[in-house]
Amino acid sequence: MMIAPIYAAVSGFALIALSVWLQSSVLLWLWVLPAILGQPFLRAYVMAEHTGLPLVSNMLANSRTVFSAWPVQWLAWNMPHHASHHALPVVPFHKLPQLTRRLHQHLAATADGYPDAHRQIRASIAGRARAGI
Repeated sequence: MMIAPIYAAVSGFALIALSVWLQSSVLLWLWVLPAILGQPFLRAYVMAEHTGLPLVSNMLANSRTVFSAWPVQWLAWNMPHHASHHALPVVPFHKLPQLTRRLHQHLAATADGYPDAHRQIRASIAGRARAGI
């Protein structure tokens, strides 16, 4: 049984009902609109983490580390160091850059920024299409 989608649906309906009951558009402006505007950027960011990588148990092979600008790392709590995060999830977010430097030679998938990550993803999808996978 999947509890998270049920919880999200119930929470969403409760917030909508509360917004209607209070006759307030705050929900629209503070939740719905930002979610709609932010989703394209979030999808592009999240796709870079695993898309196009092998479905294996080796966390250094099935997760991509994206070497990105410091503002992206800061906003995302160093999650662009994604392979390091999956390899050793007990490491606090502020230590992930140091861990990535130590693991660098073992990282199977890295990208120099998000445009490079998406080039890799497109190449992987095209390769799978050519192979009939």
